[in-house]
Amino acid sequence: MKHLIRFSLISIAVLFLAFFSAKPVFAMEFRSSDSAVVVAEDEMVAGTLFAGGSTVQIDGAVEGDLFCAGQTIVVKGSVGGDVLCAGQTIRIEGTVGGNIRTIGQTVDIDGIVSRNVMTVGQTVTVGKESIVEGDGVFGGQTVSILGDIGKSILGGGNSVLIDGTVSGDAMLGGNTIQLGTTAHIAGKLTYESDKDAVIASGAVVGEIVKQPMPEKSSVERQKKQFPIIARFMRGKPWPLNAVGPVLTYLVIGAVGVLLFKTKIIKVVSVMKEYTKASFGVGFLWLLVFPVVFLTLLVTIIGIPIAILYALLFIIIAIVGKLCTAILIGRELVASFWNKERENWYLAVLFGVTISWLVFSMPYIGGLTSFIAIVWGMGGLVKIIFSKKQAKR
Repeated sequence: MKHLIRFSLISIAVLFLAFFSAKPVFAMEFRSSDSAVVVAEDEMVAGTLFAGGSTVQIDGAVEGDLFCAGQTIVVKGSVGGDVLCAGQTIRIEGTVGGNIRTIGQTVDIDGIVSRNVMTVGQTVTVGKESIVEGDGVFGGQTVSILGDIGKSILGGGNSVLIDGTVSGDAMLGGNTIQLGTTAHIAGKLTYESDKDAVIASGAVVGEIVKQPMPEKSSVERQKKQFPIIARFMRGKPWPLNAVGPVLTYLVIGAVGVLLFKTKIIKVVSVMKEYTKASFGVGFLWLLVFPVVFLTLLVTIIGIPIAILYALLFIIIAIVGKLCTAILIGRELVASFWNKERENWYLAVLFGVTISWLVFSMPYIGGLTSFIAIVWGMGGLVKIIFSKKQAKR
């Protein structure tokens, strides 16, 4: 049974790499550091590079794909395959032979991309010197497209600016849509907004179609900033439906390892050493929560406490689920790359990717996600209460 589970997880990982990579993976190299991982200007990495650190900087060349996670990610050199990275600040100034798929707080793309770009961040900028030969999918609070897009774009945000060239169609959604004086959209501009698009006098557009903002239910209202992207992603089959969650939790996991590495190691160790106890504590916590929550809601004084208690429960559930993914990743790394067993960034990369691919599967995804939450919550709660007992 153990070998069957291991084989299944590795198969999923291989499928993921095959699905997102521009070419087969023949060689892999792993690098991690609590400070910086650097590929020097005169250095060539043969094959695919997995990198994790506070800073990941690529000044040289990566022959294959680049998978990375860190606080600051800078690519000034060249990547022959795809770039799949998550970080707080991401800047790509070099050349990428495949696709770019990134998520971060600030994402700047100012290089040459041979295929497509899909990126999400608070601030997303495609610089004036950038050339994207394929399609672009962009989401963020502020999105600025100042370079050249070889095909079509799909973008959403509070503020969207196009002041570059789009050789195909543009589908945009947001509160403010702007076209600068040097904007050139060869195809049709279709946008959703409560306001009319602000189009400068020098802008060139083949055709403009404004679609009214649809009536939103309470759930849809939460997606107000990204209506077109939400429509684009809705109904996507597996594994496309896992792309967003994977990228999101890669960022959370990398930042978690960076800031709370020791605590994560403790939780993961307890989950592994006391598996049955962790499940038991997790189920108990799950059963006790509604009772305590409803009890607190009975009195007016207890309502604020009930809200805080609910928030605490949600945070523990999310962190617990992430810890389960990291534990899975660490076991895989230790089994197949023993010398990298203490590479926790690599554990995040493999664990989150594989786990959320499984969580997103039809039929079995919900069950596996529930098991992961219970197991992780149990380990986390066990650590919290053991600390309190130790203090007493």
